[in-house]
Amino acid sequence: QFQYFGIWLFLSFILQGLFSFLLVERATKRVEIAVIGTLFFLCSPFLFQRLAAHMALSAHWIVLASLFFFFLRSSMRMQMLWIALLVISLLVHPYLMCMAAAVYAAWILKIVFVTKEVSMPKGILLFLFSIGLIVAVGYSIGLFSIGSMSTETYGNYGANGNSLFNPLGWSEALSDRPVVLYQQEGFAYLGLGMLVMLFLSIALLLFDRKQIQEIMRSFWPLLLAVFACTLLAVTHNVYAGD
Repeated sequence: QFQYFGIWLFLSFILQGLFSFLLVERATKRVEIAVIGTLFFLCSPFLFQRLAAHMALSAHWIVLASLFFFFLRSSMRMQMLWIALLVISLLVHPYLMCMAAAVYAAWILKIVFVTKEVSMPKGILLFLFSIGLIVAVGYSIGLFSIGSMSTETYGNYGANGNSLFNPLGWSEALSDRPVVLYQQEGFAYLGLGMLVMLFLSIALLLFDRKQIQEIMRSFWPLLLAVFACTLLAVTHNVYAGD
């Protein structure tokens, strides 16, 4: 008798801490802030909420790794790391692969149009090669041989408009907000501390027009990827509450 769930969750938490530290340290250049930020990522409510029934989806480190990779420069080694991450994410869960692929597409747009590290034809070839390899891996593991799947449930399990601040039993300070049936699957409560920091960050940013312009100039590909993933999560059935 052998079970690997404990090993998988242990590795997921280790990698969650590693990539959250690397990401925050990359953004702030301060180790002490990176350590504090890592603790917030490790205590994420929606990470713990997935542990019981969706162990594969507890691999949030895949999303963190893709975000960290976004800030790195183009190189052959970097391309190999992206391919490895995309393949691993596909083997873990196709949902996570879609998120990582969206950030990878944003990275391609960045190195082509923002930092201009590669030409447009080369960027297109890199993207098509990586996606082709992912399709080949998916085919080899039987991803496309499971028959037709019903799409009737798409829209029922989407993210509610209150997902980020609806604790659904995970907060003593905030009360639960109503959601449509099955939309508990879109649980994404940030936690009270993260919500406070988010609102403060937005408030401070609104008074710094130059910073807003710099973010839009340097990170528009990533913002576009986040927007696309948000639309996919919300689905065509848009709800705010019930």
